[in-house]
Amino acid sequence: MWYDCGYLLMSRIQRLSDLDPQLFPETMYALRDCSFNAQPEHWWSYFSADPSDLLAKDLADWYTKNEAGLLLPNIFTTLELAQEFAHKLPNQREKLQIVRIGLAAGYHEQFIAEQTEKRPNEQPAGFLIMLQQPKQLPIQQGLWLGVELGWFDYHNIHSWLCESENQQLIRNDAPVDCRPNEFGLLKSLAAAEYLIPQISIYNGINDDTPAPQVYPFCLIGYEN
Repeated sequence: MWYDCGYLLMSRIQRLSDLDPQLFPETMYALRDCSFNAQPEHWWSYFSADPSDLLAKDLADWYTKNEAGLLLPNIFTTLELAQEFAHKLPNQREKLQIVRIGLAAGYHEQFIAEQTEKRPNEQPAGFLIMLQQPKQLPIQQGLWLGVELGWFDYHNIHSWLCESENQQLIRNDAPVDCRPNEFGLLKSLAAAEYLIPQISIYNGINDDTPAPQVYPFCLIGYEN
């Protein structure tokens, strides 16, 4: 079972240079803010745009109208909102994929505890808001893309492939198939759960700060 984390508008990225071309496809999906080309990149950019930018003004007005269903950093709470926004980007729409994200239910309590402890006085990230009232994700309603391993740093999400040496784990003689599929994602929760305890994440701060937890997220594709 998976719990709903909301929708993202994503496009495939080119395989990163440090990833093995024998393991990963030429284009792929990855949950990493630095490269997954999500739209919008930042909602606030529409409010700080040049006054002559009519598209930005339209998007800012749309955001204001629908703000209750939009969460940080760029999460849509319903498929209809994601589709509406995609229609406002005609030049990009063909490249965009609406992706619904789900957290494996067995990791729900751990995720809530970690994220709540990190930011007790901050506006919580959209994933946390969605998961505070967990709702089962019906995976049969869309196109199963695969499973991604990710972790959070404030409002930013990172893929396990941000630490590129972790791809070496795929080559091990694992009891489950850990090779990425045609989307660059793991094929099953079993593969994710085999890898999680072996993944080493650099905390990026200092040795006294615990490294973040790694979680399995499923990605389900929908028509835009």
